[in-house]
Formats: sequence, structure tokens, C-alpha cells
Amino acid sequence: MSENRFPSILVGVQLLAILLIILTGSLTAKHPILFVLELFGIFLFLWAFFTFKKISKLSVSPEPADKAHLVTSGPYKLIRHPMYSSILITMATLVIDIFTVERFILYIILFIDLIIKLNFEEKLLKQKFKNYSFYKKRTYRLIPFIY
Repeated sequence: MSENRFPSILVGVQLLAILLIILTGSLTAKHPILFVLELFGIFLFLWAFFTFKKISKLSVSPEPADKAHLVTSGPYKLIRHPMYSSILITMATLVIDIFTVERFILYIILFIDLIIKLNFEEKLLKQKFKNYSFYKKRTYRLIPFIY
């Protein structure tokens, strides 16, 4: 597989899994605790999105843009991939709220896809930004204090 198509495949799998999870259930969790967790995931996504957008060019591709800047403020101060974290949180609440084996499998596919995408992206970021190794040492990938 050409390295040029690899990022597109990762993004395609991610978007397809999210779409299928949403289409096979509800947009909002019915259980109050899950709903609050879903709102947290959405809040984290928006915070990360607007923080990133202020500093650098945003793209769904894991490949950094030519004129990209390393974002280390807002949620990026603690988590290197807060948008991925927010997607995993939000989709987990929807899958748990209306649980089926099929939706769970879609979530596992989404999780694996995002981990592969994250590793691929970090390799590229390390090549692009000289201070990325230092940034990695003081942040968590997805979950503060755990991973």
C-alpha cells in the first residue's frame, strides 16, 4: 500500500465507523450519566478544535500541513491528541447506551484505527517538529495520568 493512501484509508475508516455508530443508535445518550459524559466529550472536542484552529491549520489527515505549528496550549497542554480522546469518549457513551455486538465491534474498529492513526501522526510530528520529543515527555497521548 502506498504511504500516500494510508492516511486517507485511516480517515475513511474513522469516519465510516463514527457514521455507522451514529446511524445505528441515537445522537444522544439516554442515560443521564452517559449523557453528561457525552457532553464532556463534545466539550473536549470543541475546546481542542478551537485551540488548534487559532494556532495552526486543521485537517482530519494525520499528516501535518506544510505551515503547521505544534499546538501545546489548551487541552494540548496535557493531552497530545484531545480530539481523538473526545471521539472515543463520545462514541463510547453512544455504544454503551444502546449496546449491540455490532456497535461494539464498530467501536473496537474505531479505537484500533485511531491508535494506528495516532502512532502514524506522532512519527510525522517528530520528523516535522524538533521539540516534539520534549513535548511527548510532558504530555499524555489520550488519557491524562494513564496513557
